Amino acid sequence: NRLTGTWPHEVVLLTTGGPFSLDEPNPAGRLTRIDLFQNRFLFGIDHSWMTNMGPNMREIFFSTTSFTGLFPKLPSGLRQFDAFNTRMTGGLTESNFADATNLIFLRLAGTTLNTTIPNAISNMQSLRFFYMQDSAVTTDFNFLVGMSSIEEFWID
Repeated sequence: NRLTGTWPHEVVLLTTGGPFSLDEPNPAGRLTRIDLFQNRFLFGIDHSWMTNMGPNMREIFFSTTSFTGLFPKLPSGLRQFDAFNTRMTGGLTESNFADATNLIFLRLAGTTLNTTIPNAISNMQSLRFFYMQDSAVTTDFNFLVGMSSIEEFWID
């Protein structure tokens, strides 16, 4: 598809368990996955909507979009997150991963994060697939020590 314009923050109303969701007895929706892959003209600067998706959000894919700005805090129930080839430019902090302990798949390749890899990622016992190539990150690789489930890790 060819979505254009700014991604609406009101998407938080379509999930359950979040701070803005319309929960039981009449939930507005049970959204658990957002896939915006290859919508090059879809924009977003403030990504707080991702944080506010609540613990039932499982997958967020927005690779190859024109999303810019800082990396958001990830919701607690998230299992897969793909920001490949976006215009994210920083904000990769410990607090952004504090609640995302169930991540299995994390792809931040092709961004310009200009940062180090936070130690919080090494505490993710479920993380199996982690891609950071072409992301302008620096690391001493010490964070890999705690990653007992990692199967694939790409960086350059």
